[in-house]
Amino acid sequence: MPSGRRCSQPVYRDKLFPRQEYTRAFETLLDRLADKQACKITVELLAWPTIGERELTERLAAILDAGKLPDIAALRTFLRPIRYTCQPSTSASPRPRARRP
Repeated sequence: MPSGRRCSQPVYRDKLFPRQEYTRAFETLLDRLADKQACKITVELLAWPTIGERELTERLAAILDAGKLPDIAALRTFLRPIRYTCQPSTSASPRPRARRP
């Protein structure tokens, strides 16, 4: 690995990535893209909300297994339905009791 790659230092990298799929994606991106672009995509992946993290890591693994690179726009489209599956409660809130003097 070239020494000029600042964002690929193993000491920091191992602490940065929450799951193996992120490390694998980062290494694949570094192998195929310019360092700056690989780091940018990786930061976008890490900035994703934790809702849908399992689905995201499964999707990342499938993409990498197929020999492809992660596409942020495609991943956003894939996760969009997952992000907003929680519906607001439709039950009425109890009315507050009036205070007695």
